[in-house]
Amino acid sequence: APFVHEGVVYVTCFAFDRAISRNEQKGELVALDAVTGRIRFRRDIWPGFLSSPVGITQADGSLRLYVASRRGRLTSFVIRGDVCETDWEYQMAHEVFASPVMLTSSDRTRVFLGSKFGQLVCLDATTGDLLWKAMAGNWIDNTACAATVDGRARVFVGSHDYCLYGLDAV
Repeated sequence: APFVHEGVVYVTCFAFDRAISRNEQKGELVALDAVTGRIRFRRDIWPGFLSSPVGITQADGSLRLYVASRRGRLTSFVIRGDVCETDWEYQMAHEVFASPVMLTSSDRTRVFLGSKFGQLVCLDATTGDLLWKAMAGNWIDNTACAATVDGRARVFVGSHDYCLYGLDAV
């Protein structure tokens, strides 16, 4: 799924060139002008499948974008105009099949991501520091949902153990 911010469409794509001479895999983040479709920039991220990008505008007007790779690497990018720089990375213990999700509460933005191992992590969106982690009974291969419910920051995620987990997000 694309992410749109201030007239720019951000999308991840994956290509696997199986030609004997190349045999390469390439995962990219691509920024397109929403009106003209012109490519603003392309950024190689990881040689494999990538999640959908999610993002948030920072106080200085720049965009912070998050993308997870199937191999479990969550990367935070800071984008100013057509310049895309890696800010921090966090390596999960196992594969990731979903996109990260964010929640801002109490003046802090958190990023949540689940893994094939059944682990859900909560990271500080600005620093990438691990705030907490929780285990489900089996794989988490879906994108979590984070929201403020009855004044409390909560994150919800399903698992292959047929359970839906609702956790305090702070």
